[in-house]
Amino acid sequence: MTQWMIITLAAVAILAIFFVIVMLIDGNRFHVVKYNLTSNKIKKEHKYVVLSDLHNKSYGEKNEKLLKAIHGLKPEAILIA
Repeated sequence: MTQWMIITLAAVAILAIFFVIVMLIDGNRFHVVKYNLTSNKIKKEHKYVVLSDLHNKSYGEKNEKLLKAIHGLKPEAILIA
């Protein structure tokens, strides 16, 4: 086996390990995105939380991290997409 093949295989292995680690970390956290929508037809301000793509994950024991984040936003309703 030539030296460039060994280097190539090592680089591919390192990249594969890196992407698996990133996937594991990213797949076990949630991300809060805030949107502000305005309309002349809506007179009062409303606040909602939309949950999506949770994939049956648990965010802390009994989902305390997720619940704390939702509680901190003080929404009128929680919508599940």
